[in-house]
Amino acid sequence: MLKSRLAKTVEFIALFTCILLNILFFVGVSGCSSTETSGPSLKKREPSSEVELELRDHPPVDPMKDLGSYTVSRKISMFYRLDLKKDNFWAPSLAATFKIHEGQMRACYMERLNIQPALKGAISLSFRLDRGESTARDLKRVGGNITDNVLVDCLRKRVMEIPLNPPRRMRGLITWEFGVIEGVAKK
Repeated sequence: MLKSRLAKTVEFIALFTCILLNILFFVGVSGCSSTETSGPSLKKREPSSEVELELRDHPPVDPMKDLGSYTVSRKISMFYRLDLKKDNFWAPSLAATFKIHEGQMRACYMERLNIQPALKGAISLSFRLDRGESTARDLKRVGGNITDNVLVDCLRKRVMEIPLNPPRRMRGLITWEFGVIEGVAKK
């Protein structure tokens, strides 16, 4: 009876050690097995204090598998305001063109958000439109609380690529406000 309990204890310690190794080290090798400690051979073996472990090749164990899976979602808010000063009569037609290309501007923000998760706020750029020219010129940062120059440069490039085709020469200001709401849902 004593040998049976000792054999079960040794087997339990070997199994526990194997599981602990898999959890702590993620070595990609699992499948530990102890030497035979049960059955008829137990009577012939002397109990030892050492546990013999055999490591076999096995696919890596995913430690997160049993913890459940989670989905993280981001809601990106991007608002922009177009101000053409005295020529605001033309603002709706230019805003419609901006709306077609807003995905490119949102992509600038999302790219920087991956690097700076707390990035939010406003950016204002002044620009000039000339009749006969299809794109905005002289884009300069004139305000806002976002200090990320990479985001400002990306927005500047995207605005300069938009074909605006103004009916006359005008100056304007575009202000973006960016924000994000992150949510976690368990699946």
